[in-house]
Formats: sequence, C-alpha cells, structure tokens
Amino acid sequence: MKKIISLLLAVILAAGMCIPAFAAEKESPSPKLKAAGDYPVIIIRGMDFTGLYIDYGTDSQHNCMGDINIGKILKAVGEAAAIKLFKNDRQEATRKLIVELNEIFGGYACNEDGSSKYNVGTEKFPLAAGNYPELLSREPYEYGITRTVSEAIGGENVYYFNYDWRMSPLDIAVEVRETVERAMKDHNCDKVNIISASMGGVMTVAYLTKYGFDNINRLVFLSSTWCGTYVTSDLLQGSVEITPETLYAFLNNLNDNFLYKGLMKALKFTGVFKAVSDLAMKFVTNNKDQVYDEMLGPIFGNMLSVWALILPEDYDACIKYMFERPGLKEKRAAFIAKTEELQEMMKNRDAMIKKAVEGGVEVAVAATYNSPVAPVYARSYVNGDQALETPLMSGHATIAPYGETLDVKESPYVSPDKVCDTSTALYPDSTWLIKGAPHVSGSYGTDYADFVVWLITADKPVISANPEYPAFMMSGKDEHLSNDWN
Repeated sequence: MKKIISLLLAVILAAGMCIPAFAAEKESPSPKLKAAGDYPVIIIRGMDFTGLYIDYGTDSQHNCMGDINIGKILKAVGEAAAIKLFKNDRQEATRKLIVELNEIFGGYACNEDGSSKYNVGTEKFPLAAGNYPELLSREPYEYGITRTVSEAIGGENVYYFNYDWRMSPLDIAVEVRETVERAMKDHNCDKVNIISASMGGVMTVAYLTKYGFDNINRLVFLSSTWCGTYVTSDLLQGSVEITPETLYAFLNNLNDNFLYKGLMKALKFTGVFKAVSDLAMKFVTNNKDQVYDEMLGPIFGNMLSVWALILPEDYDACIKYMFERPGLKEKRAAFIAKTEELQEMMKNRDAMIKKAVEGGVEVAVAATYNSPVAPVYARSYVNGDQALETPLMSGHATIAPYGETLDVKESPYVSPDKVCDTSTALYPDSTWLIKGAPHVSGSYGTDYADFVVWLITADKPVISANPEYPAFMMSGKDEHLSNDWN
C-alpha cells in the first residue's frame, strides 16, 4: 500500500506547489526591458494537479481530483484495520483503502493506450498573455512569473502554455509548436525564448526532439524535469524505501516552530520514526502487487508523461516490475512501444541540447536545494525542494545528500556551504542553485520573480554576468534572495 501512497505523496507535493491563487489586478507599466534577442517569451508551466477538469467547459465540469475528506479517509483506515483484525483478510482490508484513494485520484485515470479515461480539459490561453487580465492578476509560481515577465517586457510579448500534463510529451510537443508558430507570426520573427518550469522541462525536450532548435533563442530550465526524476524511476521499479532518517528529515522540515522541532526530536529519540518506518515497510512488502493491479497501474502507470521521467538506466527495471506478469507484456505491447519512444528521446537529450547550444541556443538552469523530498523511495536521501531532486533539476551537478556536505575545495562552482558543486553540471557557467527556495519559485512581487526576468532579458545569462545574481544564493520560503552567507 505504501507504494501507491508514496507515489501519491510525491505527486501531491509537486501539485501543492502549483495551486493557483488570485490577487488584485494591477495595470502593467510600459515595458522597460526586452527579452533575449527581442524575441517573444513562452512560459511552459509545470504539473497543475488542481487544473484538470472532467467535462471542462460544460455545466457538469468538475475537478479531476475528488474531495479529500479526512473523516472519510480515517473511517476507511479504521474499517480496513477492523477487517484485518477480525477477518484476517489482508486483501479485503487493502481494497477498502484503495477504493477511498480511487475516489480521490480516479479522475486522473488513463486508458491502456495512454489516452484519458475521461473527457478531461484544462484552461487554455492561446493568445499573448496581455489578452487575459484574469491570468495577469494571479500571483503564485508560474502565474507570478508570467505576470512579472509581462510587466517587464509587455504582455503582448509573453505566452502562457498550459496543457494536460498526463499525456505523452511527444503529443504535447505538437501544441507547443502551435504556440511557437503563433508567437513568431504575431511578432514577425523566426525565434522564441522558452521558460520551462517543472514538468514543462520534459515537454520542452519533446519539442526539441520533434521540431529541432532552429526557432529557439534561449531556454531557461526552472526547477525542471528536463533530466528526469528519481522518484518516478524508483517507484515504477518497486524501489520503495522508508527509513527513520528520511522520515524524520522530511517531517522535521515541514515547520520551523521551536515546539514542533522539539517534538520531532523527542519522537526520534524515543524510536517512533523507526517503529513507523518498520510498520510501513512491512505493509509495503505485503501489498505491492495488489495496489498496482487495482490503482497504481490504471491511474499513474498508464500516464505516458510519467514514463518520460524515468531515467534511461532504470527503464528496463521499471518495465519488468510494472509489466512482468503472465501475458501482460504482450497485452500492453502498444503502450510499451510508446514508452520506448519516450526513453529514446531522453537518451538523446544531452547530445541534442549540446548540439543546440553549439548552434547558438543559450541555456540557463535554475534549481533549488536544502529541502528533503518525499521519504518513500530508495533515493529519497538526496537533496531537493520537497518536490524534485536537485541533482537532476540542476543538470547533474554534484549535490551532497540532504543534511550532509561535500569534501571539496572552494571554487566558483562550489556553494559556500559546500553542499553543491556545479562543475559537473551540463552547463556549469549558466547554472544557479538557490538554497531554501520552494519548488518553481517566482511568485509575483518576490526577488525570485525578478531573477527569472533577468534570466530571460540579460545579454548573456552566465553566473559571472551580474554580481546581484551569483551562482549560489539563499532564499526563505518567501522567495526573497540573499547573498549573505554569514
């Protein structure tokens, strides 16, 4: 059971970073800046868990996510415990929990060919952002980035791309291409700049794979999935691991309150985290297959976007774990062929982007660190931002496990706290790491939003270009940046 809970927790954490909020509308000032190359900017947002709707645009429209009723969940847990205790029927007890989880997440289910099980739609903004006052009144994350960049260079020069993040990135690439063509036609130009946030990273990789880089001037990867994720790789190969150390680190990081921290330390000292992790792992061992058959497979296992995030070196293990049942691999051959195509895309990613850079495309990478990730998979000891892992978001920088430091000498590529070494990153001279910032930072009115504006408007986005934005910065959860490491 913990296998599915682990995956759900991971995606919920990512989704929680994407919940929209609203603020009073503000009239944009006259643009004072120009985007790189004086080309329009396309912002490809990340996963928005609350942004998908069944029967979108009709009277019966409702969110794909069902109601999260704590009372109902606790009741289901209690009933499951009673079934196990009095009937000793583990399968029926587990099914009681799965039914409740399906009511919450079943709306996201996909068919065995990767298509949506239900008639799902999402909010679209095909024209330039300046045509949508409601879009430019929103504040958090990608909305804040869109609003801030629009105020800096003019809303007529910015495009906000939203999509059904469950679908194959190679299919979404067709929609990205339509937006690129519209932006170029609107501005009578032959290139665009792209900001890829979170899940938008793998969608951008798909676009480059399918259409090349001739129409791209600058790419900004922001807390991005462009290099895949450990969480998908581990969970889809059954590598569920819950340890006292990762459980404590994650829960301890949720609140800075002194009393809360004291409680966490007390629970750790008394062995509560070990007891909970031992119990959870026992549950995982007993229920993996049932959870896959009745929930994980029909919902998340059928999402092609998830398969695009698996690291190529883990792909065979994931196929074996998810489909190695009598007759299943043959039955799912068409779906597996689609996953192979996505994996070929990710295998070729680094060489493809390197060729783009050699052809004149500029790449900037910004990632965050100093938060633990969901403590439910084998590599959850890594450093991250609660949602994704910093080593992959940064393009393979060397990052110490959460709570540890590296044994390295000081250099321009080593963070002052010796947690990060960007010399191993794909683009060390244009890679920024921000300590303590949330996943996909850039909310309206924050320093981080201004930093993103600089990344897309600077003459050359390199770590030596602006003393205000060195390679390593600090941020609170309020997204205000600091260079003072003392």
